Amino acid sequence: MNKQALIISNPGPEDSDDFLEGVEKDVARYRDFLMSPFGGLWAPDEIRRMVRPSVSRLRRFVRDVSGCDYALVIFAGHGYYSGDEDATILILNEDDEIDSDELGSIAEKQTMILDCCRKKSRPVPPMIIESMRFAKRRPVRNPQLSRAYYEQDIKAASDGLVTLFACGIDEYSREHANTGGYYSYSLLATSNAWASNLPVSRSGEYESRSVVGAHKAAVPLVKKWSRAKQNPTIDRARTGPYYPFCIVA
Repeated sequence: MNKQALIISNPGPEDSDDFLEGVEKDVARYRDFLMSPFGGLWAPDEIRRMVRPSVSRLRRFVRDVSGCDYALVIFAGHGYYSGDEDATILILNEDDEIDSDELGSIAEKQTMILDCCRKKSRPVPPMIIESMRFAKRRPVRNPQLSRAYYEQDIKAASDGLVTLFACGIDEYSREHANTGGYYSYSLLATSNAWASNLPVSRSGEYESRSVVGAHKAAVPLVKKWSRAKQNPTIDRARTGPYYPFCIVA
């Protein structure tokens, strides 16, 4: 299967008050998760990272990988919502922005995770945040099975784009310097906790949590941390099955 994961980040200029220290932690955790058995055992060459890319560079990548079997696009950093365009705009750097919809047609089967603000003004990072540790990962019987089952679930899923938004329209996406974005951290932490609490599988058996299930599990934690000021949303077809996010084999 030809899978492509793209992790885009823009924490902002380091000398700016808007610099987001947690973005780098988000990026590292997403990459570690995807390359783990729980995340589908993606190969390193299937994951591309872009830091503050230009629009032209990003569009070239989209053209190059267009038509792959499955695409996962993750953005962490600054963004806003355009009421005029009815679109979530990703700020790539000081000079470039892109409508997130441009990144939503790489493949017929695709997931987008957008951990950015959906307001036109910049967020104010919180001073205090409740922290939690990632669940300790249990060993799996056969890590290679994770990749096989992950791809099996992708093939079985309905075509279309599923987009996970870290916040609702006209809301800020919050972060903490030590733990990263509320949403990204919650998405990965709850998925790791779910996987760790499952028994080690017997041969030929596996458990899968979809991107929809992972999103639903993260929402209460984000709402708790933000005191209901950040409310993640999802854009999906009404009928599944949906793409996998976490696998235990």
